[in-house]
Amino acid sequence: MSTVQERVRALIKSRHLSVREFETRCGLSNGSVSKMGENTRRTTIKAICSEFPEIDEAWLLTGIGEMAPPSESLVGEMINGRLVTRRATAADRRLHKVMYYPEVDATLGQAEHAENPNELAVPLFLPDTYGASMAVNAHGSSMAPLINNGELVFIKEWNESFFAWGQIYLVCTRNGYRAIKKVEQSANPDKVTLVSVNPDYKAFDVEIADIQHVYEVKGWIHHDAM
Repeated sequence: MSTVQERVRALIKSRHLSVREFETRCGLSNGSVSKMGENTRRTTIKAICSEFPEIDEAWLLTGIGEMAPPSESLVGEMINGRLVTRRATAADRRLHKVMYYPEVDATLGQAEHAENPNELAVPLFLPDTYGASMAVNAHGSSMAPLINNGELVFIKEWNESFFAWGQIYLVCTRNGYRAIKKVEQSANPDKVTLVSVNPDYKAFDVEIADIQHVYEVKGWIHHDAM
C-alpha cells in the first residue's frame, strides 16, 4: 500500500503543480512534503483537503478508496461566453477544481451563504478559478454592473487578521447577514465600511467583532443553470 507522502505526490502530479506550488497553496512550510510520513499531522491533512476539497480525506489518510471519485464530478466549459457543465472524464483531471454550492445564493444583498457542512456541494472542474476553493451563485443587484445577479462567484476563505482596503469580500456576520461588498476603512477603528458598486445602495459600517467569517472574492463569470 502507498504511503501518505506517495499519495500526496500523486495528488501534486495530478494537478500539474510543483511541490513548492502545492506547499504554498496549502499553507505548508517549504519542504513539508518531503517530511511527510504516517505520523503526518491531521491538521496538515485538513489543510490539503481544504485547498483541494474534491479529494477524499480517507483516501489521503489510508489509501483506501479513490483520490476523487469521477462519478461525483462535473466539468465546466465556456461556450459562447457562458459556463455550461457536463460529467467529467479522466482527461478533465488536469483542470483546477472548486466546490460549487448550486443551492446557495452568495449575496449581493442579504441572502445567506450557508456554511453548513451538509450543504449540497459538487466538485466543479474549470480551466481557471483564480485560486478559489469554492463557488456560489450571486444574488441581487447591489454590486451591479460589476457583479450581476446569477453570476458564478469564486471565493476563498480569508484567514488574515487584516482587510486589503478596497477589495471585494463575502462578509458573514454572527447574526446571519451575508454580503458581497467592497471593504473600506471606517472612521471607527472597531468597524469596517461595506460599500456597494450600485449607487442605489448606501455604504454602512459593521462591527469587526460581529464578523464571523470572511471570504475573498477571487473572480466571477456568467453561467447557465445546472
